[in-house]
Amino acid sequence: MRKVITTLREFSDHDLVHFFIRPQIIARILAGVLSLTIFASLVTEGYQNLTNSSQLHCVLNDNGTACCYGITVGILAFLHCLLFLGFDVYEPSITTHKFKYTILVLDVTFSIIWTCLWFVGFCFLANQWIRSTSHYLLGTGAARTSITFAVLSVPCWVSQSSTPLLFQSNEKAC
Repeated sequence: MRKVITTLREFSDHDLVHFFIRPQIIARILAGVLSLTIFASLVTEGYQNLTNSSQLHCVLNDNGTACCYGITVGILAFLHCLLFLGFDVYEPSITTHKFKYTILVLDVTFSIIWTCLWFVGFCFLANQWIRSTSHYLLGTGAARTSITFAVLSVPCWVSQSSTPLLFQSNEKAC
């Protein structure tokens, strides 16, 4: 038992563990998972055909724009998470304060933009889902998933936009 406790203590002192328990990293990974889930569900089951037609239609009120919006914003938000997660990994090796500040400003700006886009996306997807008159055999789960995860993305991106500023001000105080 002592050996297990010692091993866990040694593991908790590892830099990788400290990296992944930072609130900014947790919020970024969560936002990436939510974005991935939204666009993946719409890509896989968001387009269905009616029983009397072979043409694919968006399950959100047959509005292809709604599905395209969810897919596009989801892909771009996921790529944003990957890019800035890469910046977070290489942050200790960046020596130029001007470059770090630029990354910080871009991160906060894009996080605010994604917050607005996911709020608009939630409203748009939910509106199209409520107005939907067609009943598809499949795809209802994808529509509900994309709407639910879009509304969950909003507070995730809000926290992600405020977290870097909190840590930046704490680092200057020390």
